[in-house]
Amino acid sequence: MVAVDEGPPVAERWSALAMGQVIDEETGRPAAVPLIGRADHLGVTVTAAGDGNFCLVARPWLACPPLRAASYSFTATLEATGYLPVDVAVVVPSRQRSLIAPAPALGGDVITLDNVAALRPGQLLAIGPANSEERARIRHLGPGPQQVTLTGRLGLPHALGDHVVADDWTPVTLGTVGMRRPPVVVRGRAVRRDAATNTVTPVPLATVRLVDFWTTLAALRAALPGAMTDPNPATRAFLLSISPGLVATRDAASSQVSRQNLLPTAGSERFLVASVAAGASAIRVSDRQALASGAVLRLDADDGDIAESITVTGVRGLGAPNQEGELTLALPLRASHRSGARLHLVVPQPAAAGVAFRRDVRALDRALFVADATTLPDDIDVRLTGGATAAERQHAHHIEAITDAAGFFALPPVHRVAALKLRATAPPLSPIEITYHPEYGPLENWVEVVFA
Repeated sequence: MVAVDEGPPVAERWSALAMGQVIDEETGRPAAVPLIGRADHLGVTVTAAGDGNFCLVARPWLACPPLRAASYSFTATLEATGYLPVDVAVVVPSRQRSLIAPAPALGGDVITLDNVAALRPGQLLAIGPANSEERARIRHLGPGPQQVTLTGRLGLPHALGDHVVADDWTPVTLGTVGMRRPPVVVRGRAVRRDAATNTVTPVPLATVRLVDFWTTLAALRAALPGAMTDPNPATRAFLLSISPGLVATRDAASSQVSRQNLLPTAGSERFLVASVAAGASAIRVSDRQALASGAVLRLDADDGDIAESITVTGVRGLGAPNQEGELTLALPLRASHRSGARLHLVVPQPAAAGVAFRRDVRALDRALFVADATTLPDDIDVRLTGGATAAERQHAHHIEAITDAAGFFALPPVHRVAALKLRATAPPLSPIEITYHPEYGPLENWVEVVFA
């Protein structure tokens, strides 16, 4: 058995539980700003170096008792100034082995395992079950195949199938994690320059439209085709701006977006009884009339920046249905909403064919990269599906705008791109194209569009 003067097991000492590196998505280089992080698992902390490397630190067997579960899943949240927070899914395996026949005898010193790879003499073993764990060191491997001889004798009973974990630890490798800049609004003015008089006049009703983009500076510098003009249809991508922004993370391999109009129901207006913060999964409304699980409500429809469509999963309240009640939601709210904000019931219409994602998306994203935009016109309601997460509703816009009487325009928010190619048209003037690198950090960028 273990001597009392021995040091703690290797897996109970402070060590790296998991390791990774964050990089700027556009530059491919580590972010040159301090990184901080936190984990939602007791006993796990996050540390970071100045080169983008981060580490989840813990005493592995204490934070993740190896005999109690085959693995532990939790989330680490990383934050850096000038970037959106990113959640990293972490899975820590317990590396369990199992006792197989013949069953170990009480007082015996030999156990038989389903796997003896990488075991070595002197190594400590934690032998289950978890509620009556026993620890012993390996004297040597054998005498038979898959067998281990212990330095002492077993003092507790163990059954076939009980787990055994060797005292060792190798950090989980998380690889690189892309950090995303917050969205930026590109504003500008379209004018016509008269070379003879060196004067400019505004150009109203000009169309400024995205015609191509590059997601990395390396691709642009290498003069590679943009995503919208990629000669390979399997990797060609189109960019949509969505509001109010994503709540759930979805991977490109299993996710789709489809147009689904939401038809307002007359006379269904109601109000929030109390203010709610972004991230809330329940709201209190002025009446519960006609509400049931599956109902869809439009919240703050008159405010385009925070308007969101939410799906109800539960309704609670006392008294008649026209009395106030609490609604539970399929997904947390993306934005905060004040007391008295209006809601009205909407009816989802039949959805159009789904369009595949071209890039994974994460919470807070305002950019959606899709395989085709044919069935996704400008200014529409869309439904995002895929994975185990509930369907999410967003409002989608193309990256385009029409100038006003004074020539001013504003494109919908955009991010996760390194460069944009914009085309401005205003017949009978000759079209012009501008390749523009968004400056992330300021909330708005300014672009001058000058026609000859």
